[in-house]
Amino acid sequence: MSGAPPPTSPGTRPPRSDPARRGSLIAAAVVVVLTVGAVVLWGVERPPELPPLESGGEVAPEAGVAWTDGDDRGTCVHVARPDGSSSELTCELRGRVVGWDDRGVLVQEFVTDGTDLVIVDPDTGDRETEELDEPMQRGSGDEVVGRHLDDDDVLRIEDRRSSDVQVADIPARPSYDLRWGEYAPDGHGVAAIDSADRLLFIPVDDQGHGADAPRVWVEDVEAVDAVWQGRAPEDQ
Repeated sequence: MSGAPPPTSPGTRPPRSDPARRGSLIAAAVVVVLTVGAVVLWGVERPPELPPLESGGEVAPEAGVAWTDGDDRGTCVHVARPDGSSSELTCELRGRVVGWDDRGVLVQEFVTDGTDLVIVDPDTGDRETEELDEPMQRGSGDEVVGRHLDDDDVLRIEDRRSSDVQVADIPARPSYDLRWGEYAPDGHGVAAIDSADRLLFIPVDDQGHGADAPRVWVEDVEAVDAVWQGRAPEDQ
């Protein structure tokens, strides 16, 4: 009958696929998937490689930074500590971080009948809630900005108030940028969130100029802004 498989001799087996060839095909498929993912995220280039912030190293922040992000659990509060460690404090909120003072990390939460201030303990994640008479906005200080100048593959980070105050130069293509960056309240350094979802720390001198290379403080920071420890919220 047309289309029937050819007869086999007694004692013979149908041919089997070559395991080595099958493994090569699987490996090739994985490479394709990873390549496509990299292109989607970064085009054909990778984010700049920066040294990590080492616990106990000479380059270290003197205060912490807090930020919020969201997932199916609601708004989650995170902190990065001077020793380089970080943690998620609490979730199931609906708001954003607006400050970090002596009371704790401050999150403004919008509720059905108004606005609350949620005070989160930076060590335990315990929460207290106060009703607000008026909304607040995130406390902000002296900001930095990133600029790609001319045709150089360099992101220059500058004090927003003066382009003469240069905080850092990071070799990077134009797709790389900062989402947020500010001097610490005491001016000892700059914290920034870059477009590669990293929290960076950059030490500066008394004039605000960069004193050492930027360090990666925390990876996977999916936030558009943050607040330094010691930054009070502002009234709207």
